[in-house]
Amino acid sequence: METLDKYLSAVQEADSSLPMLLSPPTWVAWRRLGEATKECQEKCQGIKLASTKGLCIASCQADEAVKRIAMLRSALTACGRSKNPDKCREKINEQIERWTEKLKLIRIRVAKLRVRAAKERA
Repeated sequence: METLDKYLSAVQEADSSLPMLLSPPTWVAWRRLGEATKECQEKCQGIKLASTKGLCIASCQADEAVKRIAMLRSALTACGRSKNPDKCREKINEQIERWTEKLKLIRIRVAKLRVRAAKERA
């Protein structure tokens, strides 16, 4: 019930139409992805080498970005049911572009960390 209340308040307070386009379960999954960085840090906590640990966290963040992009693409199909489909598509496409850029930067960081980790092992 608390999650549903959070969803409804987000829909009411939202500057964008994103919360309204995502079904409550999808919205909850979206919000949980935002907590993924913390979970990634906990998951990678036992790794001793800094570069390997950074690689673990960055890879986890890349997975998060890929999942967010997939959710946005699925939300794009719901735009046909919105009051203003064109504006809806525009806003979702902006989010997709934003997360695609983030994903590119994360992948660059992953590549650099892989090189650093390989040098440390050698």
